[in-house]
Amino acid sequence: MSPELAAEAMDFIKDHFLIIEPLGGTETLEYLFEKFEDAVVRYGVKGVLIDPWNRIDHQYAGRTMEEYQSQALNSVERFLQKHSLYGTYRDWETDRKSTRLNSSHRL
Repeated sequence: MSPELAAEAMDFIKDHFLIIEPLGGTETLEYLFEKFEDAVVRYGVKGVLIDPWNRIDHQYAGRTMEEYQSQALNSVERFLQKHSLYGTYRDWETDRKSTRLNSSHRL
């Protein structure tokens, strides 16, 4: 890639993407929802990417992983619908297990 093309790509990213930096592994879905909602209000964000899903501090609270994930993904879907957002996530654990599933899923 030429330096000019790289600079153009970086300008595009700066103009079209907002990165929410993690605090160090303690991010819950509620934390992300607060940050996403702020980004919608302040910057007019229209879509979100959770990457990686498996680094969120998941609160199982006596539920099986399957029960939790079902409820968590439902809450993400409700949040996206409430704010008219497009959303996707990436789960690095799925990638490492070499499953045939596409690791980016539309919510």
